[in-house]
Amino acid sequence: MKDIYLFVYGTLKMAGSNHSFMMGSTYIKDYVLKGFKLHDFGYGFPYMKRHKAGKVYGELYKISDSSFLYDIDRLE
Repeated sequence: MKDIYLFVYGTLKMAGSNHSFMMGSTYIKDYVLKGFKLHDFGYGFPYMKRHKAGKVYGELYKISDSSFLYDIDRLE
């Protein structure tokens, strides 16, 4: 399988309450995702939307097992 790179923010980051879901992945670096912005619509978690001047700060991970993505997708 080809390696997959996953950008995470919020509870999946190192200090986040759901970081245990990242076990088995490899931390690459802190990363800034440009062209997106987080929005709070009052549901208790942010939504990421495209925004020309936006930036979202998070972390970049490498994943070698595609089944890992299934667990992350169910969480999110």
